[in-house]
Amino acid sequence: MARAIVWPSIGDPAPEAAPALMEALDAPALAAAFGPELARLMGARITARVSNTPSASPLLHLSSIALSAPVELSAIGLGCPADSAARLLERLFGTRAADGARPAGVEALPPGSASWAVLCHTLAQALARALPAANASAAAPARHTDRPRALNPEPAFLLELDVEGMACTLAVVLEGARPAPPPPDAPDAAEWRQRARARALDLELPVALRIAERRIGLAQLAALQPGDILPLERPETVDVLAAGRRIARLPAAQLLPPEGPEE
Repeated sequence: MARAIVWPSIGDPAPEAAPALMEALDAPALAAAFGPELARLMGARITARVSNTPSASPLLHLSSIALSAPVELSAIGLGCPADSAARLLERLFGTRAADGARPAGVEALPPGSASWAVLCHTLAQALARALPAANASAAAPARHTDRPRALNPEPAFLLELDVEGMACTLAVVLEGARPAPPPPDAPDAAEWRQRARARALDLELPVALRIAERRIGLAQLAALQPGDILPLERPETVDVLAAGRRIARLPAAQLLPPEGPEE
């Protein structure tokens, strides 16, 4: 049965990842696959490994991906410190800060920045391609933040990247699957049939009796004048019609007066 997709809420505090969530995802395998995938996208030599050392810098939220597997997880998110984001942007767009100078800050990027969007999309695409190696799969395309903003949930683990000798850090956030709402109570079958029968019997339909009919040609019909009489034979049966459809056929003797002598 398909599972509802629940997106992580960006900007709202979320509970820390429980150890059970960490066990649901093969973090070393994810890191081993993430490095080559990111290297292919960025055209650089990149390696990645898992680190449990807390980040000394505030983390920025990048992207979130809803998961369909493993069932213990509903989403995985990416974040990184501002300085790592700046270094990755420099590598993506081929610009480098002068020797001894700090990379340009990303916190001042305007909403909808194309540079920020490219960074988020590149990292999320590499993560989505690496998920199968960790026995996980995405349920939908990634969602990105429109500008740098704080990553409120605590990361489950960190990825240390070596981008051609340049050190960068990524934070991986895991969100547990929310329990599915209980199914609605099934109605009692006998009660449902009784209610359905009562509603059906309450319907109003036009009922008519078709005593006789006669077929005539179109030319004869066009030649009829006011006062003309079409003779009909006495029927043996009478049709009972409901909404234009025959539902019964009764003997004509039960409904029509007895045939008297001709005058």
